[in-house]
Amino acid sequence: MIVGFELLSAIPGRCGAVSNLWRNNLSLFPTVDKDIEYVVFVTKELVNYYIKHIQIQDNIIFHICDLNGNLIRNRIHFQEKEIPKLLRDYNCDLYFTGTPTPTFNSDVPIEIFKITGIQFYSRPREFGRLRSVYHKVATGKKAKRSKYIIVNSNYVKAEILKRIQIPEEKVKVIYESLDHGIFNTNKASDDCKKLILEKWGINSKFLLYVSDIRPYKNPLTLIKAFESLRNDLKDYKLVMIGQDIAGYKKALIEYINLKKLTTNIIMFDYMEPFDFVYLMRAADLFVYPSSLETFGTIPLEAMACGIPVIAGNETAIPEICGDAALLVDGQDYTEIADAILKLLNDNNLRHQLIVKGLMHVNNFSWQKNAAETVELFKQAIAN
Repeated sequence: MIVGFELLSAIPGRCGAVSNLWRNNLSLFPTVDKDIEYVVFVTKELVNYYIKHIQIQDNIIFHICDLNGNLIRNRIHFQEKEIPKLLRDYNCDLYFTGTPTPTFNSDVPIEIFKITGIQFYSRPREFGRLRSVYHKVATGKKAKRSKYIIVNSNYVKAEILKRIQIPEEKVKVIYESLDHGIFNTNKASDDCKKLILEKWGINSKFLLYVSDIRPYKNPLTLIKAFESLRNDLKDYKLVMIGQDIAGYKKALIEYINLKKLTTNIIMFDYMEPFDFVYLMRAADLFVYPSSLETFGTIPLEAMACGIPVIAGNETAIPEICGDAALLVDGQDYTEIADAILKLLNDNNLRHQLIVKGLMHVNNFSWQKNAAETVELFKQAIAN
């Protein structure tokens, strides 16, 4: 079997959990069944990234596509016109992708479509109205044509079935995971504190937020919660790590300046997990008040690092975090503030959540994700 695997949208260093998904898939798929060959369509930038971070197996062929993957129009045109030709040239039996392209060119082999986001349904204004219209149309067409659709939670499955008229048996839930080799308690907390002092100048206790800076992640609500606790958390800082989406970070900085919190809140741009894991090991608390997640990898990463987690109580987060996190309304800053104080002051609850978190993350495995996905490849060809 030859599988065409298109990764042109996986911009390294700028895709967060999605980038980690494809990195782990590319690392593990070829090890599940050596008789399956993978032709991976990538940019030169991506090849260099994968060579640096994973062991490339013998049953992988990289086809470097000559385009600027950062220019969406160029990428979609290439995916629509050139990918079908390349799939034929390589005699691919199956096409696996996380983008809804090609949308209008059906001259492709059997397709398995991995849906990685549904923001265009529920948050069109934040996602962009034009982009949302395109993704709704393209996702619907691709989903109806594909042999199987892979989603990463039962929440997403329900949303897809509600919005696209397709048989339920086509939609397969395959949980994603965290990278246990990166996120664990192997690194001593004191060593991590020393490193982050040397590297980033942080020498105080701190709460940690890691995620994109966009409205539905509720970073402003977290800042308001932290500001309301100014007198209670005099010895703490709030560290926020995340890339700016559509200029929303500007609104946060304006609020921080207005409330004179510039010395209390430290903001970083996107960091690779190989870096922010040190901050996770050194933090006193991880806060993730997002209102929209299809899975929610980052709270699991924090649990694996042995710190208690506060997370939003909507969409897929309760399904993925279970009772190993303290769930709150991510849009209510007073509820977030109450949860922060509760976890910082209640040592028994902190200990319970830490223990539960360390046990809970063992339910997730990239190896299991890869095995289930490859098995679906085989079913698609056999049926």
